[in-house]
Amino acid sequence: NNNNNNNNNNDIKEQHETQFQSHFKSKNQRPRIPILSYKNQYVILSKPPGMTMHHNTNSRWGRSKSPVLQTTIRKQLSRKPYLVHRLDHRTSGAVLMAFSSEAAAAMHGRLRGEGAVKGYV
Repeated sequence: NNNNNNNNNNDIKEQHETQFQSHFKSKNQRPRIPILSYKNQYVILSKPPGMTMHHNTNSRWGRSKSPVLQTTIRKQLSRKPYLVHRLDHRTSGAVLMAFSSEAAAAMHGRLRGEGAVKGYV
């Protein structure tokens, strides 16, 4: 039973990686993430489906072979991004990243506050 679950998980993981990779001509091509807004303290970008937000070595899926958003943005913008919130691997949408840990903490606090509204389509 456990072996079947692992095989199913690997099949699902490979399917999502294949869907993501199909958007690029080669596996070595670095994806360009669309930037919705760029400010000195933060960036809002459009995360594609099938892209992992950050490396997670403790994941039951293992280390992803598909590009990782945090690493891709660091290379694309030549700045270290700090995650303010996350979206699931399969989910696409707007993502907010800060350029300092202090800004990320402040923005994260605001998103968790009563006045924040999250929309899902």
